[in-house]
Amino acid sequence: APYFAASGASALAFFPLWKAAVIGQSGFEVGGNGFWQKYLQSMKPPWRGSLAVISGMTWGRAVIFYGSDVGSHWMRSQGFSTVISSTLPSLLACLIAQIANQPFTRASIMIQRPGEELAKRTFPTLAMLKHLATTRGLGSLFLGLDAAILKTAPKYMVAVFIKDNMGQWLAPADESNRRAVLVRSAKISVSAGIAGAV
Repeated sequence: APYFAASGASALAFFPLWKAAVIGQSGFEVGGNGFWQKYLQSMKPPWRGSLAVISGMTWGRAVIFYGSDVGSHWMRSQGFSTVISSTLPSLLACLIAQIANQPFTRASIMIQRPGEELAKRTFPTLAMLKHLATTRGLGSLFLGLDAAILKTAPKYMVAVFIKDNMGQWLAPADESNRRAVLVRSAKISVSAGIAGAV
């Protein structure tokens, strides 16, 4: 439950930024005269496909972090090294999440195009999935999967490695002092997030 709660809050908070990045990277035209006007315009509603994107981000991140934790603990108990135990489970979990999410990510990106007719449907992501599969074949749903894996897998592998190992470098917190435990946890989370982003 904590994995889903944290992942869901993060996905919900950052969906407008995801939308702006997708529009910018895809070369879709939006109104505005300068960079900042176009960026702010692209973040505005309507947030078409938001349910699919937020759901995908939520379960994907939860699977990656939960799978990494469980896999890492199991591999360490089997005698694997710290590096292998931290990176291999996160790589496998990331691959599973990316492969499962790719069709929905692709469809969600396609409906962000300004003026896209399918975006006006009641279920625009499903309409785009059907359109892509019908007009371009099932393989088109996975277009961009290689780039998505190359973009996300290293990021999560580094973040999980830092998360797993930073606790060894920090002074232990008094378990009875809730504030100290939260501060220590925040240091680990922020460091892992920054390391994964870089």
